[in-house]
Amino acid sequence: MNFPRISILSASLGALVPVVLRVIWWLVDSYSVVSTGGKIVLEKITLVLWPSSFFLLSASSDKVFAAKLLVVSVLTNVVLYWGLGITIFYGLTRFRILLLAPIIVMTTIWWWLLSLK
Repeated sequence: MNFPRISILSASLGALVPVVLRVIWWLVDSYSVVSTGGKIVLEKITLVLWPSSFFLLSASSDKVFAAKLLVVSVLTNVVLYWGLGITIFYGLTRFRILLLAPIIVMTTIWWWLLSLK
């Protein structure tokens, strides 16, 4: 794999994950087929795969503002996945020490997000 391909793939994944999770949440909220425990598990999965989804917490009843927050959240996730992808790419192809950066950063983010109450 080359750099442009990894960049496009990781950025695309960063955009696809929030869209899929948003559809899943819409289905869960629309049909109420998931128990409270299932929703908690889904929330934790969402926070792990879409760390910037916490931007949506400040959404108000204003639909335009909520849509802007969603776009900002997805774009932030794209940048996060892109940065993670290129760091892993350079770690695998050039400097192995760079592989520590995404491990430390993502572990810290996941620990912080999953420890929220």
